[in-house]
Amino acid sequence: MPIPFAVLLLIPLTYLSAALMPRARLVPVGPQQPIAPVAAGVAVLLSLVAAALLVVNGPVSGLVHVGALPLSAGPFALSLRLDAVTVVMLLLVNSIGLVILRFSRRYLDGEPMQARYFRSFLATLVAVSLLVITNNLGVLALAWTASSITVHQLLEFYADRPSALIAAHKKFLIARVADLAIIRSVRVAVQGAGYAGD
Repeated sequence: MPIPFAVLLLIPLTYLSAALMPRARLVPVGPQQPIAPVAAGVAVLLSLVAAALLVVNGPVSGLVHVGALPLSAGPFALSLRLDAVTVVMLLLVNSIGLVILRFSRRYLDGEPMQARYFRSFLATLVAVSLLVITNNLGVLALAWTASSITVHQLLEFYADRPSALIAAHKKFLIARVADLAIIRSVRVAVQGAGYAGD
């Protein structure tokens, strides 16, 4: 696997590994640093490494291979791209994620569901970073839907607040319209690429 692809894949994998940590690492007691902001800091550093690789090697895109085999084939093959837009979006998403996670630690201190919030936010960052790095419309559609679901969970974090539920409901309806549009695009692309019979 080329180094740029490995760096790109490490970003969502960093968030995923942090989201799967036990509660004691997500919401530590005492001076220990919680894992969520650390993961976001690592993701920012990986985004900077990706930017350096872009400057040195230029844009790159292609199918991700493990050994001699691609990770998958057909309309959901894991294909990545590294270009200027990818780097700018990664830096933006990961930097904002870092700021929000650092703020959230203080704001939600003592909140009984703080670990749930961190897991939902980290899952959102997994989906959004995959959305940014993918070069495949099928994977983009899956990442888009996953990010929509995880953002919905964040909007419903305080389910006892009517304004939060109204916002979550509105976002849910708009997201389903967007999902239909992107699924239609994927279907057209898949039929055009000849995967319909595979």
